[in-house]
Amino acid sequence: MRFIPLSVLLLGSWLALPAAADEGQALLQRLADAERTQSFQGTFVYERNGSFSTHSIWHRVGEGGALRERLLQLDGSAQEVLRVDGQVQCASGALADQLIDSQLWPARALDAEQLSEWYELRVLGRSRVAGRATSVLALVPRDQHRYGIELHLDQQTGLPLKSLLVNDKGQLLERFQFTQLQTEV
Repeated sequence: MRFIPLSVLLLGSWLALPAAADEGQALLQRLADAERTQSFQGTFVYERNGSFSTHSIWHRVGEGGALRERLLQLDGSAQEVLRVDGQVQCASGALADQLIDSQLWPARALDAEQLSEWYELRVLGRSRVAGRATSVLALVPRDQHRYGIELHLDQQTGLPLKSLLVNDKGQLLERFQFTQLQTEV
C-alpha cells in the first residue's frame, strides 16, 4: 500500500473546490434556463407537514418565449390555475381565494453570486427520478436562518425533478417530486 502525504491530499481537495463550485453554478444556470426554454408536461407529488397532494402540470414555451402554464390538483378538492406569461388568467377552487401572482411558480431568475452568500453549493452525484437521470445539487445554508435544499435536476433538460427542503436537523419539511415527465426537445 502506497502512502500519500496529507499535504498532497489537502492540496488536491483544495484544487477540486473551484471545479465543484463551477459545476454547481452551471447546474443552477441550467435550472434557470429550463423554465424559459423547455416545454414539458407531467405529474408530481407535493408533501408538506405530512400532507400529500398530486398534481398535473402543463408548461409550454411558444414562439418568442411566450409561456403558458396549467396546474391541476388531481386529488382532494378540485383546483386549477392557468397562467400566461406569468399572469394568472384563471384560478378555481380554494386557490382562487388565496392566489397572489408572485406566490405561484416564482421566476427562476437565480443569482448564483447572491446565492453563494447564503449557501454553499455541493454537487452530490447522480440519481434517478421519474425514470430519468439526474444530477444532485445541495444548497447548504451558511447560517442558521435558512433551510437546506437538495435538488435533483434532469441531466437532459435541467428541469427540477425532485426538491427536498430540510431543517438544520436534517428533517424533511417539504418535498416536490415528479412521478412522470414528458419533454419536448
